Amino acid sequence: MTWYSFDRIASHYDATRKLDPHATQGLLAFLAKRVAPRPDERALELGIGTGRIALPFASYGYSVVGVDISREMLARLRGHLAERPDLPIQSVRADAAHLPFRDGSFAMVYWVHVLHLVPRWRQALDEALRVTRPGGTLLDLNTAGGRDSTDLSVRYRAIATRKGYPQPRIGVRRRQTILANLERRGCRVERIRTSWPWRATTTVAKVLRDLDRRTYATLNYVPPGVHAAIMAELRGWTRRTYGPRPPPLAVAGRIRVQIVTRPALRLSARARGAGARRPHDRRPSPR
Repeated sequence: MTWYSFDRIASHYDATRKLDPHATQGLLAFLAKRVAPRPDERALELGIGTGRIALPFASYGYSVVGVDISREMLARLRGHLAERPDLPIQSVRADAAHLPFRDGSFAMVYWVHVLHLVPRWRQALDEALRVTRPGGTLLDLNTAGGRDSTDLSVRYRAIATRKGYPQPRIGVRRRQTILANLERRGCRVERIRTSWPWRATTTVAKVLRDLDRRTYATLNYVPPGVHAAIMAELRGWTRRTYGPRPPPLAVAGRIRVQIVTRPALRLSARARGAGARRPHDRRPSPR
């Protein structure tokens, strides 16, 4: 199990990720006008997890197949589906860089906060394009603020960096890098200006508890002893900053989407090779 495996946090993943239903419905209504769900077509989600995104997609009429490498996250998804057997969702345990599907199997492929955790992210894009039908759609989705994102988690990482444990780079960091990569392959990228904002609240106590339990997979690179020292310092900073009775903390989110159209013609050898590492690209090196 890699240090960033979601198996470690599957039991409390859903409780620490927020997704406003009104913002989600706004996104889905927008997509239905651009990529209308059809009963004879399927969508593939890379990194389906517990179904946080797939469940509303399927409720809106999309037939979803999802892949994930985490057994525990998929087990949670099966639990959700047991309560909603009417939803057209199937799941397969698989690596996004080695998809077990035939060429052109899907009308749409989408991902949400996944490729930054995929070391072979270029190969994952190769596979996403391969299984998307010619002229089909790929969606790069972002739910910025989809977790309890506050200055406490930022402070944690700052303390970890000062102690010699900066967060390692795993996959791709910038969405623009993904989109530029797809454009080099001949895809048409439409950068959508519309977004769907939402707001929620949480508490200092809850965020500290979640950080202490390392409910975010990317915190597990810190050794246990260093983690305990960081939490002690963070609690002291919290008492000084918020006082004995901290007010509720605002959590702001905004769903964004970029729509990518796969070339209608078969990808050329040059386009297929566009995902190969270029000399100026730095290969991820997990700690």
